[in-house]
Amino acid sequence: MKIKDILFSSSEAIDIARNHQEDIIIVTGVIKKVESRNNGGYINIIFKEKENTHLPSFRLFVSPNHIYNEGDLEYLENRNVGCYGRTRYNKTFAQMELFSLPNQIVFFDLEENEPCPFTLPVIELKRVEPIITDTLTAYQAVATTANAEGFSYYLKNQKNIPLLEKQIEQTIMKKEELLQEKEHRIKVRDRNVNEKERLIVQLNNKKDELATIKNTLEKKSSFAKRVLNIFKINGSKKINSLLSQKEIAEEEINDLKQEFYVKSNNVVDTENLIKHIESNAADIQTSISTTLQVMDDLKQGLKVEKVWREVVEKENCYMYHISTANLWIAVQISKAVYNSSIMEIKCLFQSHYEDNEMRFYPQNIQSIEFNISSNELMIYQKIRNELNNRLRHLPFLKKMTITKKTIVNS
Repeated sequence: MKIKDILFSSSEAIDIARNHQEDIIIVTGVIKKVESRNNGGYINIIFKEKENTHLPSFRLFVSPNHIYNEGDLEYLENRNVGCYGRTRYNKTFAQMELFSLPNQIVFFDLEENEPCPFTLPVIELKRVEPIITDTLTAYQAVATTANAEGFSYYLKNQKNIPLLEKQIEQTIMKKEELLQEKEHRIKVRDRNVNEKERLIVQLNNKKDELATIKNTLEKKSSFAKRVLNIFKINGSKKINSLLSQKEIAEEEINDLKQEFYVKSNNVVDTENLIKHIESNAADIQTSISTTLQVMDDLKQGLKVEKVWREVVEKENCYMYHISTANLWIAVQISKAVYNSSIMEIKCLFQSHYEDNEMRFYPQNIQSIEFNISSNELMIYQKIRNELNNRLRHLPFLKKMTITKKTIVNS
């Protein structure tokens, strides 16, 4: 196939497209106008047609996601060009998509030694912001404004830090006092336990002594009956002595039992007191831990707020809020310091309390970052895809229903 076999005027290209033939051709003609970007985001480049035609002019179109801007294409106006591509028919007009000026466009009216008037396209930040907004809107995010002063919940409450530190110090001292009291009570309990053990030994010995007395007394009484008349006087004295010993031993046993009972109660009371002290100490420790957490949250919250105040004040920072997820989102767009043709995009995410959207949860800031080079012709689609791919993996956005927006050329 020769090049002349695929050369067609814009009028001929209209007929090809109207017959629903998506042929690869070179459409030739003079560019009448480069239109401004329409509501769908497309740029249409209109060919001049014969005055007596009733059909819409053939057009080249540039996708909303393409890096080209109207200013990059204005030099095409009134130039005799050829464009290589595939014809399409869209309801009422014939068209061809323009991807790359150097690879698709040829100028038929160039003067000798005149260079092709191509200019290097640049990334426009004003085009990035709507793409970011549309992408986040699918996650129910709403674009909003915020100022640094708004993120000041923890800043206003930082005066409580010295009070919390003093409270912790006093509570620790109270806990130390309880632990000392516990140590003292343990010693008291141990002494009472030792006393109980001593009393058990004494009580057992005294019981053995009483049993011996009773046994001796029983033998003496039996013997006295047999020789009552002979040893009446002497036997009676010995029995009375044994009875007296028995009575004394029984009294001592009762005293030991009473003392043992008292010591046992003391041990039980001391054990209960120790448990009560331990319970109070545990409650105090819980209070200390809670206060420490409050103080740590306050300090961490101050750090988080500082970052967000700095972020909000930066140029080309866009703020979004998802009320259903209690989530703040900040998107920073900037050109890389080391290479101005590379765009850096950084998204920050921070959850907040349900009852106060200006009070962050004092946790580490979640973020996603990626770079885009201006060498990417479909750079805005690349930005959309990169952002979508990273958003869908965030745990706090996974359960959300995503709504997609369809864009058409009109």
